[in-house]
Amino acid sequence: MYTVTQSDWEDFIGQNPSCHLLQTNQWGEFKAQFGWQPVRIIAGHSGAQILFRRLPLGYSIAYIPKGPVGEITPTLLTEIEEICVDQKAIIIYVEPDAWEEDFDASQLIEGGFRESRISIQPRRTIVIELDGDEDIWLERMKQKTRYNIRLAKKKNVEVNSSKDVDTFIRLMKIT
Repeated sequence: MYTVTQSDWEDFIGQNPSCHLLQTNQWGEFKAQFGWQPVRIIAGHSGAQILFRRLPLGYSIAYIPKGPVGEITPTLLTEIEEICVDQKAIIIYVEPDAWEEDFDASQLIEGGFRESRISIQPRRTIVIELDGDEDIWLERMKQKTRYNIRLAKKKNVEVNSSKDVDTFIRLMKIT
């Protein structure tokens, strides 16, 4: 197996600067505080941080958030499969860091994967044009979104602009 240490993974990530936050050592260690076990593998120029969550009877589920890193190769898929078998994973969720229309899933499909109706990470970033006043913005939104915004106003929720990165990081860690 191609499992690697945190130090080796950090070096690998350093060679892949476009790697998503959810594939970093820090994310794996953060998730470990909530019962997930990170396992990191490198196969050639590709790699993946796989998170395992223990289930009853010694089984587990596996999850690769916003990965793998690099090209999905048959060697990498074989390594992922071997580790999942070793960890008695009954299912593995893979959510590549790519837009669906830009992602070629053929390697995953050839490797035995199929598309799931379940999505753990948000699939898209939503952009809202800010032309016009707030009423025009609200008109562009779904009814439920408008309801939630008006409810927040009613409950005196305040939204302020800030450049306080430390507070942002703290909130991200909490959530």
